[in-house]
Amino acid sequence: MDSRKYKIKETVDIFISNEDNTDNVKLTFHVMTTRDRLEIKTNKNVARFIASLDGIKTINDIVTEMGSLRSKDVDKLIAFLLNQHFIYDVNNICDIEPRFSRQITFWDDFVLERPGVDTQHILESKKVVLFGCGAVGAKIIEILVRAGVKNIVLVDYKSLSKSNAARHCYYNYKKIGKPKVDVLSEFLSWIDSRVIITKHFEKLIPPTYL
Repeated sequence: MDSRKYKIKETVDIFISNEDNTDNVKLTFHVMTTRDRLEIKTNKNVARFIASLDGIKTINDIVTEMGSLRSKDVDKLIAFLLNQHFIYDVNNICDIEPRFSRQITFWDDFVLERPGVDTQHILESKKVVLFGCGAVGAKIIEILVRAGVKNIVLVDYKSLSKSNAARHCYYNYKKIGKPKVDVLSEFLSWIDSRVIITKHFEKLIPPTYL
């Protein structure tokens, strides 16, 4: 019994067209992120099999339902689809939050030397230090936290002021007068409560030890 489950990637569109009123069809795979395109000529059974890869049915379920596929042919087809990055094994993303599913698909499309899940894990393991919690730096660190980075160090000696209202993404009038590192830390923790944040409310000078 083959319990593997595969799903067509969210960034892959598949178009089907009949070939001269025969049992043959043309499948066009279009990857939205990279704009890559691939056309293959095959039969309707293959097209039906691919359409059944919904991430819920197992390979055994699909083969039993169709009843006309050989296991050797199925293995070749799955290997081809995986090699082209058109499908993924749903069991490989069971430990990843749904919030990162589209991002993992993006990694799959652009970082071809490893699965998107592995790239996401690498990103999450990174430690990022921000020197100065200004408008640009704060926005960059916000995006990194939303992307999954879990270890952040904030360094700034200034406090939040009214003049920051138009520029700082984490501005809150209730926090005026508080250290920027504290206000930004609260903002980032609101985005992802699991992020580890180290704060340094001080001005960097040559003898400063972080």
